[in-house]
Amino acid sequence: MEFHLLSFFALLFVLVVVGGDASVPAEVYWHSKLPNTPIPQDLLNLLQQKYGKRYEQAFAEDTTDRREKYGKRYERKFNKHALPNSTVFFLPNDLHVGKRMRLHITKSSNKARILPQQVADTLPFSTNNLAEILMHLSVKPESRQGKMIKQTVEDCKSPAIKGEDRYCPRSLESLVDFGVKYVGNKAQVLMNEVDKPTREQEYTIMGVKFIGENHVVCHKQKYPYAVYYCHALKGTKVYMAPVIGADGTKAKAVAICHTDTSNWNPGHLAFLLLNMKPGEGTVCHFITSDTFVMVSSSDVVEKAPAPISS
Repeated sequence: MEFHLLSFFALLFVLVVVGGDASVPAEVYWHSKLPNTPIPQDLLNLLQQKYGKRYEQAFAEDTTDRREKYGKRYERKFNKHALPNSTVFFLPNDLHVGKRMRLHITKSSNKARILPQQVADTLPFSTNNLAEILMHLSVKPESRQGKMIKQTVEDCKSPAIKGEDRYCPRSLESLVDFGVKYVGNKAQVLMNEVDKPTREQEYTIMGVKFIGENHVVCHKQKYPYAVYYCHALKGTKVYMAPVIGADGTKAKAVAICHTDTSNWNPGHLAFLLLNMKPGEGTVCHFITSDTFVMVSSSDVVEKAPAPISS
């Protein structure tokens, strides 16, 4: 299926802004706010692609990592049936050299492109405008795509839990502004890295490096154009762990450890898997393929490596 999303604006953007190898305004804005932080290649690709094609790529195939629906919404309740076989949540003591975990580390499959800010700002994006949104995209409300769009908008507009600030940027400029608000203009951007796409398998942790505590996590959503669900949550630590798979695949995985879970839903999957209650201890998880973390570089320089406390 195709999304007929303001093709006039897309064409105008190609003709006026993206011609040749010139940097697009969003790229210039990134470097003005984060002068010492390179734009991740995955984001750069989404900026520099020509906008001649339709916006169906976000839903071209459903390759969603099963972990993607876990951990993003701390107020969401889960059922005990159909629990995942892979490692979704784990205890901080499990984050050590030699530990084996069943993981699915892949490269990003969500190719939805980042819109120029002047276009994104004109598009409706609220629960009150769902009918208008679906009409713009020529999507039926009862279709799989329609339900995904509705879910994304509702997630983005839902209230944050205590100690959390959440926002869904729809342009690179708004994403940068939210990140700089919490991590400052000296930051590094972390994503999972993997040699090649591979199946879910057992990985062995080869090392653990503490990165920092002052950070923002952004999850790319299923939407016809790029929408990121970003949030800053107090009481969290970021780690990087090189891992090696049973088939020899090498990867680097980013781990987030939440030291304060007191405001999470008691029925959250983490508590079901770890046999815990809110506030009883630290909960850790690796990020997914369509997620990145912005961490304050000053955090890394000024702070000594922190122990992985429970």
